[in-house]
Amino acid sequence: MGKAKQCLEDKRDDPEFSPDCKAKFEEMMARRATDFRLDAQLREQCRDDIESICGYEKDSLDSTAGYDGRVIECLQDYREELQGEGCKTQVHTLTMRAAQDIRFDRPLADACYDDRKRLCENVAPGSARVLRCLQDSREQLSYECRATLFDQEVRLAEDIDFKFPMKKACTKEIQTFCKDVPHGHARVITCLQEHDEDDQMSPECKAEVKRDEIREAEDYRLNYRLNKACDNEIDELCPDVCSPFQGQACGGTVISCLKEKQDKISNEDCKAELFKTEVKESKDFRNDAVLKEACQDDVNQFCADVQAGGGKVHDCLSTHKEELSPKCKEAEEKFNEIQSSDVRLRPGFKACSEEMAVYCKTIKPGKGRMFRCLQNNLGKVDFSSQCREQVEKKQARMAGNWKMDFGVAKNCKEDTKKMCSDKLGVGHGKGAVLKCLVEHHSQISDGNCATEVSRAVRMALWQYRKVSS
Repeated sequence: MGKAKQCLEDKRDDPEFSPDCKAKFEEMMARRATDFRLDAQLREQCRDDIESICGYEKDSLDSTAGYDGRVIECLQDYREELQGEGCKTQVHTLTMRAAQDIRFDRPLADACYDDRKRLCENVAPGSARVLRCLQDSREQLSYECRATLFDQEVRLAEDIDFKFPMKKACTKEIQTFCKDVPHGHARVITCLQEHDEDDQMSPECKAEVKRDEIREAEDYRLNYRLNKACDNEIDELCPDVCSPFQGQACGGTVISCLKEKQDKISNEDCKAELFKTEVKESKDFRNDAVLKEACQDDVNQFCADVQAGGGKVHDCLSTHKEELSPKCKEAEEKFNEIQSSDVRLRPGFKACSEEMAVYCKTIKPGKGRMFRCLQNNLGKVDFSSQCREQVEKKQARMAGNWKMDFGVAKNCKEDTKKMCSDKLGVGHGKGAVLKCLVEHHSQISDGNCATEVSRAVRMALWQYRKVSS
């Protein structure tokens, strides 16, 4: 009987399923979501895990009037620690159903009861429609509803199966790009994000992936893989940046903190996930919540006709750098400093894929190494004009602002403070700091700084001669 009931529940959205039967089944499912004791399969499959992991929640039900789904919520929160495979499967199914229909998510349904009546009264349940309505009305929600919704979004970040609109819109793309990628641990979600600008991605799928990326940027906890990989680093490097208990998104501040302190990160998994985040930010300014907030007015003013993606809005802001508001100019400069460390963070350098494969195949990316390799091979006969254009653009930026030259910025901080402090600020965007370091070349104390300044001057002269010829 249990298998037959499960089959009917799974097929209740089929056209042949009668409306009356569907309504009865969903009414039963909603009741079952209130208490694990009403779900025979869950109760049996998760017996040991409930006792060992959610014993407190289970015992509290006996002394609480009414049911509130707390044991089910506990199983969802600790699904990584569940021992029984059958229990994991049952909890996965329950979470998937709750993501599609708010009636099967008792804590969220209770917390948002008034908000739903006020904002989503005419929205039919199912297909994640009510959840999407609440998300779109986030700023108008009561504190309790907004906090409970955020907690649920954190849970749903773990698996494409829990993101019904994206999974439905991207059915073809999952088969095309992610066919061999296992579900869980946000692997399929990450796979879709890595192809978010691919020509084979449908507009519907692209819109869902972009929407998810922008929301994910608003809090590290909504980025499942970054949250897991950088858990210790967040506690050690950014403990006071944003309280994880405030029940709402941190606005990208923790991610920003990790980027500023990434030199102190030694965990390779954390480095890798943070780099993936920076790649997304480099493609679309909306994927950097801090920069988006700082620059939205500037984007509206100067780049309103520029389509987001491919780094195009960043390029637009760069062409208007003298006109940007102070807060946007500061945010863009910080972003450009991070970009200076790795050409993979500049979408335009896709034009150099062949050159990097041929001339720089033994070079480890990062710390400006790949760009120095491209510079050193710029005169080669087979160097494409498209790649040459990207290198020359970057060289021009580096000549104008020492912070855009990773080697100089990394190795010359102390000498700059000592000898060129009066050139910092407004002047550093006009090559003043680099000129100062050249004038005091004999006094530079750091050998690596002297080497990087010499290299920067050689390339600046090469650039000057090319422009003048």
